[in-house]
Amino acid sequence: MVTSIYQLVEQMDRDYSGRTAFQYVSKKTVHRITFSRYCRDVKAFAAYLMDTMKEVEGKHIAVLSSNSYRYAVCFMGILLAGGVVVPLNTGKDWDSLQDEIRRADAAGILADDEILQEFPVEDTRCTMLDMNGNIPGYREELFQENPRFDADAALVFTSGTTGDNKCVVLSCRNLILNYEALEKWHVSYDFNKGEGVFIIAPLFHLAGIGLFFWCVLSGRRADICNSWGRVYQNLELMKSTLLAAVPALGNQICRDLENKNMYQLSSLKTLWLFGAPVNINQFNIFQKHQIQVVVIYGLTETSGASTCNHVFHSKKISSVGEALPGCEIRIDDGEVLLRGDGLMSGYYKDPSATKRAIDENGWLHTGDMGRLDEDGYLYITGRKKNLIILSNGENVSAEELEAEISAEPSVIEVIVKEKDDRICAEVYCEPSDCGPVQDFIKESNKGKPMWKHVTEVEFRDTPFPKNSTGKIIRPNISR
Repeated sequence: MVTSIYQLVEQMDRDYSGRTAFQYVSKKTVHRITFSRYCRDVKAFAAYLMDTMKEVEGKHIAVLSSNSYRYAVCFMGILLAGGVVVPLNTGKDWDSLQDEIRRADAAGILADDEILQEFPVEDTRCTMLDMNGNIPGYREELFQENPRFDADAALVFTSGTTGDNKCVVLSCRNLILNYEALEKWHVSYDFNKGEGVFIIAPLFHLAGIGLFFWCVLSGRRADICNSWGRVYQNLELMKSTLLAAVPALGNQICRDLENKNMYQLSSLKTLWLFGAPVNINQFNIFQKHQIQVVVIYGLTETSGASTCNHVFHSKKISSVGEALPGCEIRIDDGEVLLRGDGLMSGYYKDPSATKRAIDENGWLHTGDMGRLDEDGYLYITGRKKNLIILSNGENVSAEELEAEISAEPSVIEVIVKEKDDRICAEVYCEPSDCGPVQDFIKESNKGKPMWKHVTEVEFRDTPFPKNSTGKIIRPNISR
């Protein structure tokens, strides 16, 4: 078992040396990097950091960049040098980024050319570092084995789609063990290690970080994409076979398959969906096109993946799956509790928030509502903070109703909210589909108690605002 970043880099160089580690597209040309080349680049960059920052061990280094091969080099190089990675969301404004740089106590900053042109990064009090920095003539003894398994590896800010974001502290142990567990779970699945894992999820988000770690731990090829607008083009050029997507992208792929816009999806064999299960219509479409679906559930606080569900049949399609090895699940008063190898050390410099999140027995209170079936499969019914509490005392799960409404194929996006003490659905769809959507919602109301009826439908002609990972930013839920 790998127990340090040094061992991980040595394993890559020893066991996977000649394999392609990364692919990326530049000017419609596919570039390939072997594991051997990647390990050399990581060590050269780590040597540069150790020379530039001197006592780099334990120092927090912020990274402001879109997805790229150099980002993957810098991420692993910081860890190899003993530093702590602080991956930041490049979609935020400068005031927000400055606040996160301050909150994370960043000592150094790495930024790509685009960020350097857009923001006054040099005005911070941090050491400016070069993403292309390297010392090719590094001494191998710089990277001697050291027992840093439990040391901090990354400070990752949560998305904050419903409130203030938090700074999560993850260790090398969290990242390595959690994605070794994903690999153990995945070995029964017939996925050739020579095939490509398409990474569009940003590397400042645990979805992107997790896929990156899974690839380097298991010797799989990571196909890096840095633009949502070029997903299909890059997917086709790199012949990627596995695509991991947030629900919004998964929904778009499903619609394109249904509309026969699939010429650029010919290589796709497997679709991983983060956080939300498929509905029966989507399941049937993916089955028709022989695309395997895997649903993954987890939080930043659990280093990403906590449960997985191979959706091979319709019986379990509404579940987010069973616990990964090393993870435990409990339901307490309807709330999902998690415990295991991926659990964070805590929130950075926020012991009170940490204490509220993790109880004395080490259980993380996720804020998600759910249930477990007799086979140990987890079903998420909504967020605790997104419960709509009506004046009659009844609680309504917004996400549960949204999932039902999303089963209507013409619904592109939907948010369920409270309006004048009643349930209202706000729907984004094509103008010609408003009538069918209305009819579908009326039909869905049948058999439900009156307080759970969707009594008003609002239509919008533009998509909902989203964060950088494609999640809808929710309005405040009425209490």
